Amino acid sequence: MRGRRPPERTAPGRVCGAMLAAAMARAHKVSDPERFASMAFLIWQLGESTMRLAISVDRNEGAALVAAYKKMTMREIVHPRP
Repeated sequence: MRGRRPPERTAPGRVCGAMLAAAMARAHKVSDPERFASMAFLIWQLGESTMRLAISVDRNEGAALVAAYKKMTMREIVHPRP
């Protein structure tokens, strides 16, 4: 399994991604949250990675990275693409 995260490392992100997908489905009045599953999981994983990156660089750059992540994810959450 070279290059793949063990399932136990992605399990918490999958649970949180599923909760985000369910919330997106409710907000967009879609009966099947699975429509948002991949995007929600990716948003969650990118959020974790963004925070780790943000604390590893200087404060201003970290703040800019977090702001860019928030802008990008809000755009996708509010106006999801099929």
